[in-house]
Amino acid sequence: MIFLNGWVRALIGIPILMGIALATGCHRPPTITHRVYLGYGASERPLSSSLITTLSKDAGKPSMLMIDMAMDEDMPTRDIQRCHRHQIVPVLVIHPQQSDGGVVPLADIVAGKWSDMVGTWSLALASFEDPVLVLFAPDFNLEYTPWGVAKNNQNSALFKQAYQQVAMGLRLHNPPSLMMVWGVGASNLPDTDWNDPLLAYPGDDYVDWVAISATDRTTPLVPMYKRMLTTLSQHIEKPVMLTHYFHESSPQSDAALVAALMGPFKSVDAVLVSNKQWIGQVDKTTAWWRHPLFAAPYSALMDAQ
Repeated sequence: MIFLNGWVRALIGIPILMGIALATGCHRPPTITHRVYLGYGASERPLSSSLITTLSKDAGKPSMLMIDMAMDEDMPTRDIQRCHRHQIVPVLVIHPQQSDGGVVPLADIVAGKWSDMVGTWSLALASFEDPVLVLFAPDFNLEYTPWGVAKNNQNSALFKQAYQQVAMGLRLHNPPSLMMVWGVGASNLPDTDWNDPLLAYPGDDYVDWVAISATDRTTPLVPMYKRMLTTLSQHIEKPVMLTHYFHESSPQSDAALVAALMGPFKSVDAVLVSNKQWIGQVDKTTAWWRHPLFAAPYSALMDAQ
């Protein structure tokens, strides 16, 4: 278990997320009793059996799988069920856009125009007892992200309100295993005062995890992650996942990246990269892979409160 600021790094089995109350009722997120997850992003829907079994077999450890969603899509309940059967934690990445690529204005979300759809997601999630993470509107601090602050008149308050609206909607039916993820890019583009990601932080009551992502292979990634982690750690105490996506990545390069990250970032709770074969390329004799923190069975990972 670990908080962003690094205190209490080695305790296992102690809740790191406290029960919180929102306007929609009391939200008590699942308790995490294990702190390291490995995985990647799914490039297909519905998920294939080979992708699920490969991750489950190669990781042999607590793992996560990112699944992309658009705002007009139904909750992928079958994919979630398949993940849970193989002891994989699904991370649903919901983009404020429609399946045809059309952008969903943040103002429409704030105005409640998508509340009915989000309510159906909440009802579907209420049937799951095993953990489901939802990452809404990632990389809002990057200038090319359609739902980002830069593309919305430099209005970080609007992003914050849209995220809060979705979080409250997802908790409408009190899904016992839901965890909300707030996702930032590892570097601010542009690096200006109005694009400070902390201005768009929805608040601890709306965030259970923090995700820090990078999509660049030309910039040294470890220093970039470290700078953002240091900045956020001064204000936020949440579990952290590091994600990296690069279309031309190889299993070898992604395995090397994870090994590099696990050196300075032993305090992170999850690492997910783009290539689904990377786990098979890891040198499993390394100390970080063999660390006992990876060894807890899935049944001990989360205890829904």
